[in-house]
Amino acid sequence: MDVDKTKDIHKRINQTTGKPFQEGDVDLSGRVFKKYHHKIGNDGYYLEIWSKTKED
Repeated sequence: MDVDKTKDIHKRINQTTGKPFQEGDVDLSGRVFKKYHHKIGNDGYYLEIWSKTKED
């Protein structure tokens, strides 16, 4: 089994690209994705770090 694909099951899918969020992706509300935190939340997905702008 591919370890990277196993980890991807805990990443939310970007509705625009159909792939897990990557650094710099912008969501529908204009927030910029920074990275995944190493902890998994109650919803089964990694916790995420976002910023309001690309400069943050």
